[in-house]
Amino acid sequence: MIAGVVVGVWLCSACSTPGSVLPVVKIGLVAPFEGPQRAMAYDALFATKLALSRFNEQQRNAGGPLVELVALNDDGQAIRSRQVAQEMAVDPAIVGVIGPWSAEAAAAAAKTYREANLPVVYPGLGLGQLDTTGEPTYLNVCATDAEVGAKAAEYVAQQGPSQRIVVVAPDGASGNQRAVTFVETLDRLGVPIVASVTFRVGLIEIAESVQTLNPDVIFFSGQADEIIGTVTVLGEAGVNALCLVGPELDRIDLMRVAGPATATMAVVALAPSWRDLGENHAFVATFLATANKPPGTQAILAYDAANVLLETIAEVSVDSRPTRENILARLQSADGFPGLTGDLRFDVYGNRVAAPLWIRALDF
Repeated sequence: MIAGVVVGVWLCSACSTPGSVLPVVKIGLVAPFEGPQRAMAYDALFATKLALSRFNEQQRNAGGPLVELVALNDDGQAIRSRQVAQEMAVDPAIVGVIGPWSAEAAAAAAKTYREANLPVVYPGLGLGQLDTTGEPTYLNVCATDAEVGAKAAEYVAQQGPSQRIVVVAPDGASGNQRAVTFVETLDRLGVPIVASVTFRVGLIEIAESVQTLNPDVIFFSGQADEIIGTVTVLGEAGVNALCLVGPELDRIDLMRVAGPATATMAVVALAPSWRDLGENHAFVATFLATANKPPGTQAILAYDAANVLLETIAEVSVDSRPTRENILARLQSADGFPGLTGDLRFDVYGNRVAAPLWIRALDF
């Protein structure tokens, strides 16, 4: 499917005031609605529509404006994400965007959004490597790779100092920021690693290397597919260790994709699970009742991201019609926003302050 295909445009028709025409603005949602991440994308879409429906119902009594959602597919690819950003930018009625969902896609689209002065609430892994100096158009809802590495190390250290810890990453312990921070944090806490192994050798070689190290904990940092393949081979080789993985493995279709390999995994997650929130939580209960399934992490993050934009639209519309400029200015000066993931506050670079993280078994 080509980039920019319109997945849908939504406005809660029941939110119109009889006999009057309320002002309408738009927000965008960019997600990989086709391909292997399709289930995640539609989860995010469903959550965003729930936030939109709730907001428009409130705005009906307040005199507007109402908000329409434009959802576009970028296939999770950098080039296509840039094309979708151009489509969002040329529609002056779009005053904010949620997405994209990968750091590569977000970085590729950043220049287009910045030049259009179009605010973006980014719900993926924090963009610590993105140049957002000056007046950033991106707000990062989630923690960065370095923060994920530090959280994982603190968790491992709490399990006791005598564990045998192995790092598997693209270039071993120096392969990326997450792996580097993991090792550095452990070292600061007085917990050494046994060894590091690179993904750049074959699966059999990785399994043989790790098996001889007899680890208690294996920390992975890399692409989801290579981690799943490695964990599967390690299980077949009889390696019985906790496999600590990052947010890229926190996906609602993982059980189908990874099968028995999930039994040894724990994930550093960017959001609480629906069980953490509770089955009776208003968002969880509504999602369960209408979608007939529980919300995944991406749905929870999308709901928070949508509400950041919607709350800002409501605030600026008290004095003027919402525009990209006044929404961006309000986002940059806001004290914070309540969310399912906790209080959302951002620094001058658009990064979330004290971004929370959760570690849990992959329980679906």
